[in-house]
Amino acid sequence: MKLRQLRNFVHCRAVGNFFEIASVLVGSWGIGPFSNDNAMDFIDELKSIDLANLAFERTREALRGALSDPDLVETGVAEVAIAAAALVALNIRKHGHASAETPHDWEFVDLPNAEEVREMSLAVLGMVEGVYSAWMDDCIDARIEAESREMIEEIRVLLTNNPA
Repeated sequence: MKLRQLRNFVHCRAVGNFFEIASVLVGSWGIGPFSNDNAMDFIDELKSIDLANLAFERTREALRGALSDPDLVETGVAEVAIAAAALVALNIRKHGHASAETPHDWEFVDLPNAEEVREMSLAVLGMVEGVYSAWMDDCIDARIEAESREMIEEIRVLLTNNPA
């Protein structure tokens, strides 16, 4: 299993006269744009919205949230913004080309007017890869950082290239 980041916390419980301490991994289970709790909470929120226009506005809000502080992109904000950018890319691709398929294990929520936030999505991708990105700082080794950058590039390609 590929883990982009490991968020450890220590869980203590009393066992007789001793404490049992366990380190627990939470938050991420892969490198994909939807492979973390924050992104899936965002997707679940969008799927629960009945009106596609409201889902689009929530997606735009997630992108704006990441762009509002260009000097520091916190991990949770970045995870949601990456998921939003991936949704925008998938919508642009699907709406322009009926035969386009969703990449394996990516989520899809229909977003009207996704084209309107293409540039905002590209800007978010640049920020999460930037020098001040806590999201990139969470990469635990060079291999995982490289795989994370590949995932970002895959979204960027979907946003900038028209499928054949």
